[in-house]
Amino acid sequence: MMVTILSLFASSCNDDEVIETSVQVTTQGFARVGQTTAFVSAYITKGTVSDNMVVGFCWSETTSPDVEDSKIESVGAIAENGYMLQMVGLSPSTEYYVRAYINDGSHIYYGNELKLTTTEIEAPREAYVIGKKLA
Repeated sequence: MMVTILSLFASSCNDDEVIETSVQVTTQGFARVGQTTAFVSAYITKGTVSDNMVVGFCWSETTSPDVEDSKIESVGAIAENGYMLQMVGLSPSTEYYVRAYINDGSHIYYGNELKLTTTEIEAPREAYVIGKKLA
C-alpha cells in the first residue's frame, strides 16, 4: 500500500509541468488613453533583451491576446529595462485586453494581461451667440 502511494506521487510530478523562462515581462499600465489610441508600458522583470529581440504589445476584445491579434512592436526599443509604445487603430468606448511580449526569435514570452477601455466619443455641444442657437 505504501509503495503504491509513493509511486503515485512520483509519477504525478512531471518536469514538463514547470517551465522556467529566461525572460519575464510585466505589462505595467496605460497612459493618455483616448478614443482610438493609448500608450502602454512594460518592464522586464527577469533577463535582458538584446538589440535584435522584438518587444511589443498585443491586444484583442477577448481575453488572452497573442501576436496573431492586433499588435504594435519594435526591435530593441528598451530603456532602463522597460518600454512604452502607442497602440493605434482602437475603437471608441471599447474594452480591450492587452499583454506585453518579447520575441527572441525562438520563443515568445508574454506578460500579464490588463484591461483597457477607450474613451467615448463626445456628443457635439450646442453653441449660442447671445439670443441665437448656432448649431
